[in-house]
Parts: sequence; C-alpha cells; structure tokens
Amino acid sequence: MYFATKAFYRKEIGNIWNSLIVHMMKKMKIGLLIIALLSLIPRPIGSEELPLFPVPDGMALQIQFWINVFTLYSDHQMIIHDADKPERIYKIVDFRAYFPDGGGDRIQEREILEREKDKVISILKKLSTTGITDSLSREELRIYRLFGTKPTKNTFVRAAQSVRIQDGMRETFLDGLVRSGRYLTEVKVICEHYDLPEELAYLPHIESSFNPHAQSKYGAVGMWQFTRTTGREYLTIRTEIDERRDPYLSTEAAARHLKMLYRNLGSWPLAITAYNHGLSGIRQAVRRVGSTDLSEIIREYQNKNFGFASKNFYAEFMAAVWVSENVSQYFGQVHYASPLRMTNHELQENLPLSKVIEMFDTSIDELKDLNPALRTPIFREEKDIPEGYRLKLPIRGDEYVFDNSTILENQPSPQNIDEQNNNPETGKWTMLLKNVETWMKTVFSLNRTQTQQSGDENPLFWSVEESEMANKPEMDLSSSIIPENAVSIYSDLQLTEFEITASLHVDGESVVVQPDETLGHYADWLEIPTWTLRRLNNLNFYQQIRIGQKIILSFDRVSKTQFEERRLSYHQEIRKQFFEQYRIEKSITHTVGRGETLWTLAVYRYDVPLWLLMAYNQDKDPNRVKPGEIMTIPIIEKVTPPSNGTT
Repeated sequence: MYFATKAFYRKEIGNIWNSLIVHMMKKMKIGLLIIALLSLIPRPIGSEELPLFPVPDGMALQIQFWINVFTLYSDHQMIIHDADKPERIYKIVDFRAYFPDGGGDRIQEREILEREKDKVISILKKLSTTGITDSLSREELRIYRLFGTKPTKNTFVRAAQSVRIQDGMRETFLDGLVRSGRYLTEVKVICEHYDLPEELAYLPHIESSFNPHAQSKYGAVGMWQFTRTTGREYLTIRTEIDERRDPYLSTEAAARHLKMLYRNLGSWPLAITAYNHGLSGIRQAVRRVGSTDLSEIIREYQNKNFGFASKNFYAEFMAAVWVSENVSQYFGQVHYASPLRMTNHELQENLPLSKVIEMFDTSIDELKDLNPALRTPIFREEKDIPEGYRLKLPIRGDEYVFDNSTILENQPSPQNIDEQNNNPETGKWTMLLKNVETWMKTVFSLNRTQTQQSGDENPLFWSVEESEMANKPEMDLSSSIIPENAVSIYSDLQLTEFEITASLHVDGESVVVQPDETLGHYADWLEIPTWTLRRLNNLNFYQQIRIGQKIILSFDRVSKTQFEERRLSYHQEIRKQFFEQYRIEKSITHTVGRGETLWTLAVYRYDVPLWLLMAYNQDKDPNRVKPGEIMTIPIIEKVTPPSNGTT
C-alpha cells in the first residue's frame, strides 16, 4: 500500500506515454530522427512536475502511523510498537481499562507500561530462538504474524532491541488545531513573504502544538522550538527578552532558517529533516550514504544522534499537513481560537512595565499574553523594556488589525536571501490527492481493526529497580541555579553555584566540555570564529567535540572572567527554563547494561537531560560507564503550563 500522490499519478502517466511512443516507433520502424521529433509532442499536463513534498519509497505506512497517532489514539492510550517500523504495532495500552474512574497516577501508569513492554520483548526474544511452532500462544502467534512471511530469527533479535512506546495524541493535536487559529493566518503570510510553501505553516503542530510557551527538556523553546544556538542566529535571546517565544518573530526566523536549509540541501524532505537534525548532520548522512533519498538515508545511515525523532520528523510533518487539510474527516467541526487582535508599537526609549501599562491603558495579563518574549525580569521591573522593542498591544475596537509590516520590514527580501537559488515552487498543497479518501478510509479501517484485535491484550516499559533515594543527602538550597519557586519541589537536587562554577572553570587556556556545549558556544562567548578553535584543537570541519574533552581556547578578545560569566549564565538559563517546565517526580536506580552509556540512558532510555543525569551521578565518568554499575535516574514530569486562554 502507498499514499497516492499527484506526482505518482503524473509520473505513471508520463511513463505510459513514453512507452506508447517507443512501442509505436518500433512497430512503424521509423528512424531515430523521427523518434526524437515525436518525443517533443506535449505530454499530459504535469507528467514532468516534481512534488514539493514527495512520499519517499516505503514511508506511506509510516505517515499513516502518525495520522493515527494524531487522530485515532487518545491521550490515555499508549502504543507499543517497533521503532524501526512504527506501523508494526504490538499492543495498545488503554489506561481507562486499568483506572475506569480516572484514579491512576503517573507512577502507576509507568509501572503498567514497564510490565507490558517487557512482555512484548520477552515474546520477541522467544521467537528469535524458537521461530514458529505449534506451542506458540495466541498472543505469540499474533505478534509473529506482524512480521509477514518467513521472518528470520535475526529479525526478531533486532525487533526486541527496538520496542518503543508512543503516546496517543488525539486530544493534544485537537488542542493544537484550536490554538492555531490565533496564529495560522499570519504564519502563512510570513511563509508567503519568503516564497515558502504554505504547508510549512503546519510545522508547529509537531514542534509545539502551536504553543508559544512550549519548552522541551533539552532547552528548545517556543512555537518553533529553537535552541539557543540556532535561535541566536536570527533572534534576540537575553535574560529579559527571548524572541523564541514570540510566535511571529520566531516564525520569521523559522522561515529564514528553512529557506537556508532548502537552499543547501535542494529538497524539502531533507530540509525538513534538517530542521530537526541540523544541516551538518544531514549533509554528513548524505555523504556517508551516497544518496539524497530520505528513505535510503533512514534505512542505511547509522549514527547515534540520528534517532527515532529525526527519522520520523518528515513523516510526522506529512501527517500533520494531511490532517490539518482534512480536519473535519477526523474531528468533525472544530471551533478555532480567534486570531489575535493587536497592533505593534516600537518603543522610542527604555520604559519600565508600570509606565507602559499607564501609557497604553493595558494590563500585565494582556502584555504577557501578547508579548511572550518578555521575561520575568521585565514583569518584576528589575529591567526596563528596551528601546526599539516592538510592543504588541491589544485593539479594543471591532476591526481586526494586525500590523505585520513591523515584523517584516527591514528584513532581507527572499531574492536577497536566495540569490543563487531558484525560488522553491509555491502554491496549494501538492502532497496528497483529495480523491483517495476511499483508500485512506480503507487503511484507517485496517488500522482500527488491528487496534481492536489487540485491545483485549494487556499493555509496558523498561524493568528497573526502584528506590526513593531516602538516604540521599540534601544539597545546598541557596542555589541560584534552581529558580526560587522550584526549591521546595526539587529538594534532592539542589546544585549550588559553587558546584556548577567548579565544573565550568577555565584551567589555564582550556576547558572541559560539559553537556549542551558546542564549539559554536565557545566561539560565541569568546567572540571569535569557530574555525579558530578548530585550528587550535586540530579538529576537522565535521569532527564533533565530546563531553569531558579538553578544548584549548583563545582569550584574545575577551577575558577569562568574561568567558566564565557567559558560560555560567548559559547553564543557569538552561536549568532555570527546565525547572519552569518540569519537576522531578522521584528517582530510581538502574544497572548499566552492555553498550549503554550516560548519553543513551538519558536520550533513549529515560528521556531526561544529560546534565540532569550527570548531576545525579557526579561520581561517574560520563565516558567510562561500565556494565554492572548502578546509576541513579531522575524521573521527571511535565508541569502544567500557565493558562493563557488558548486551548
């Protein structure tokens, strides 16, 4: 099965047309000259057109998986599936079957998932040794049949190592659709300004559900989830202002960034994947695989950084666009949030918050809602709103006004940004034909049937030994690394400024690399080009630095004290932003297995920031974790974000 695209049908028509011409010429025995002339006959319209967003070979079912995640599976359902082939679903865990009154908590849910995932892994391991026999249980036989005809034992070995859990997202996606009503019109305007396909306006669905306040545990912020490193290429990011949180300025930045990625990579599947994985990462993948075909890259490219999220990012995008363009098919009538009614006013001088409220007859709540880029120091009046800031203010009348000229003015035109590149084709959605709804419903029905078949089975996660860490000594609560409102919650992880500063100290002319640091950060703090650091440390262009590595620095432009202050401020902000969004639910212990590292445990196993895992295991060498060692694992939980009336 496959997604039928306009391009697919046009390509097939074009191929048939070519075959007919060749067949006719052979039959008529006309010479090559006449063949060449007749080949100029106009072909069916569009047979040569390439789609902006093609469905790579083998990705159709992957896209359908994400459509189902967004529309079929609810937030109380968990999907146990194969990470390499997401459409291979082993089990659907519905917490309503365990907690009909809704009384379950996160710890109980995780324990259920751990048990059920272990059951699946045990079955796959059994199948890897026995294959198909008459002694298989009904459940074992069902899972065996998910692998088609004559799977090898190695197939089950690999599958047992790639069992994954995915949350259902129906309610989450619907909330994002409703919230998108506030921003989508202007997001599309900005895409049009940069000659970008308007379908890119749906990308925030998979980044943040159109939530300007979204923040990942890895420090990505805002509707478009910019990291500090990438964000500072386009936006102002300071203690008092973080423009990543501004839905319109961040959209303008995302448009420029996406255009740059497309210019460098030449296709939207690669450019969109690079939005998640990075330009250098995708370039490296293309070079190593020797192909620009995304399906081939996903299948062949082996790199620990190129994980599930990157491999599925384009498929998620395709699914998000399809659902966004066919909302009623999945959600019926959706009542979108009203577009924001506001105008921009550029401040001519630094102004305290109280003065702004007085001058423009507004309130703190209105300013927070319309200006999410303004941070806590502004609202505590520790800092003024700076001169030149484009303040967004509410409009009280009946007329909807949004003055986006102040966002786009003085920005480089698309032609100036992309002089050496033909502008990418724009226009209406060319990905999927609307007249394949019958086919879509068939696939949807098959997936629903599979869900129902597995619904009477039980559901799972990783087996670990739990400990409440009752004997873990408390750290100094006076830390400025943890925000004041978090101290009472995180009493078992209070990193003092001394402890942080000690790890960031400059030793002579060098530093030891810490989590979340890159050469780009060092170059930024030192105000020198990155290539200077590469030359000093004999690093080639694609060589990455690793945690614990010693890096030689150059202090020609800034002092060591300035460097240390900037470095400390960066790590303080990461921790502050993390604890604004997450709390530590508890801690458990984990026995390190063969091949596991701090990095794989943090990113793939427990999904926690590496710096947090290292803080809990300060006696461990991050580059020399041995099998059998006992690690302390913090289990984190997302804190309910502040309500802004947008969901």
